[in-house]
Amino acid sequence: MQQHRVPVVVEVILERVTNISMGTEINAINEFEELAQNRADAPTAIALLD
Repeated sequence: MQQHRVPVVVEVILERVTNISMGTEINAINEFEELAQNRADAPTAIALLD
């Protein structure tokens, strides 16, 4: 297996009040925005679904 060393960008958004009520459980997450439906909404996230 060939290894690559590439830079990685990690984005973390912390909000003190807005999302704190969701708790720490992964199944209790509420999406406040519409999910991506087509390539224009999130080109890199769902490009493989076409």
